[in-house]
Amino acid sequence: MMITIEHSALPTMSERPQTPPLRPTAPKQADLSLPDPTPPFPSSILYHLKTTYLLTYANIPQFILPTLLFGLSTSLSPTLLQPAPFQPAHHLSLTSTLLNTILALLCIWSNTIIFDLSNQRHPAAIREDHINKPYRPIPSGRLTTRQARRWTLYAVPATYALNCALGAWRETLGMYVLVWMYNDLGGSEEHWIIRNALNAVGYVWCSVGIVPVVRRGCGGEERLSRTGWVWCGVVCGGIASTMQVQDLRDQEGDRSVGRETMPLVFGDTAARWSIVGAMVGWSCVCCGF
Repeated sequence: MMITIEHSALPTMSERPQTPPLRPTAPKQADLSLPDPTPPFPSSILYHLKTTYLLTYANIPQFILPTLLFGLSTSLSPTLLQPAPFQPAHHLSLTSTLLNTILALLCIWSNTIIFDLSNQRHPAAIREDHINKPYRPIPSGRLTTRQARRWTLYAVPATYALNCALGAWRETLGMYVLVWMYNDLGGSEEHWIIRNALNAVGYVWCSVGIVPVVRRGCGGEERLSRTGWVWCGVVCGGIASTMQVQDLRDQEGDRSVGRETMPLVFGDTAARWSIVGAMVGWSCVCCGF
């Protein structure tokens, strides 16, 4: 038996439904602020404490401890301090010095939290931390950029109130300006000279900021003398000319975000020899101070 199909039953080309042409769409970019890979934000105090520790972990040996030691040595050197006017100068007891040292450490750590929250929530910093420091809260998924911004919103007034209570309100304002210049104005992404200079000023300024904290209870508000400021300038120059030492280990992440650090601009070997030369030169200056 033969089956015949009439041509009139088949739809013609003009009668067939036309599919709309596909429009080219731009490739979607990953939004680093979305909390997709992040677990629900817990209310555990231990979780928050660990997150804060991981936030500042890298800066404990390279910022918190050096500034604490520099600030303590400056505070305990009579030639670098200017006694408060119309106030009898007297020495602190060992107990008071230890207590003030703990308060100074709290002061430095609180300011470091502000800096790290502001620094690590930027997209370029997140991309770099995925390579260089994946344990940090944002790349590891413990914290989102939205939560980091909210932490900063609450931490700034709390930290400033703490530093005002400890007598370091001027120095804290200066630190906030440096944090704003380094992170929000993009100082960390500028030429390595600008980046090194901002880092050096931040180190010294934070160290100067704990002087009134360590000297609490001395019968007045003691500040640095003229010799003390010259000494801070010497230390600032030494830090600025050797800051590239921390860029040696971060070259892969810095290269991924297009950052112009000294090891990437001049090469690893030249950067290492520049550190050696700067250390020798500034050691001679310190010996003759």
